[in-house]
Amino acid sequence: MSRYCIGIVDIYSALSANNPTVYNLCMTKICANQQSPRRLLSLQNRHKSRLADLRLSCLFLLLLSLQACATKVPANVTVVKDFELDRYLGRWYEIARLDHRFERGMSAVTAEYKPRDKGGIEVLNRGYVAKKEKWKDAKGKAFFVGQSDRGQLKVSFFGPFYGGYNIMSLDQSAPDYGWSMVAG
Repeated sequence: MSRYCIGIVDIYSALSANNPTVYNLCMTKICANQQSPRRLLSLQNRHKSRLADLRLSCLFLLLLSLQACATKVPANVTVVKDFELDRYLGRWYEIARLDHRFERGMSAVTAEYKPRDKGGIEVLNRGYVAKKEKWKDAKGKAFFVGQSDRGQLKVSFFGPFYGGYNIMSLDQSAPDYGWSMVAG
């Protein structure tokens, strides 16, 4: 029976460095009590397989933790209460923004919100890219974070990855909200 001298984290570090000498040294330390080279190779392959599983698990946990952070309300921001989704649905015209990589160079930006058949909100962002002389669309989905009468949502334009959509202020005097201020 083998005695393990180092943990899987050390193996992970050795493999991430893509250094076979370090990896073999680690494997030699782990398998120091083994007599058979065939057994050593078997253990190396098993550890490589476990390492691949560990890498996937670590990646999954990292993405989950990033996901949780991405949908939180930013510090010193309060989301609106008494939010009414029906008043918010429809087309919105962007008048100002902090320039993000995915919106850089765009003008005439709109966002359209519709109810989804499967629940949540369908999002269609659209803008004109003058440099390419064409319109660019991004389709996504949004869901409330917590209660539906608070202006805190999460929005996704790419698979399971969500970002915060926090409505900080609204024009309550207009029947369909005349303007809104949103933070990520």
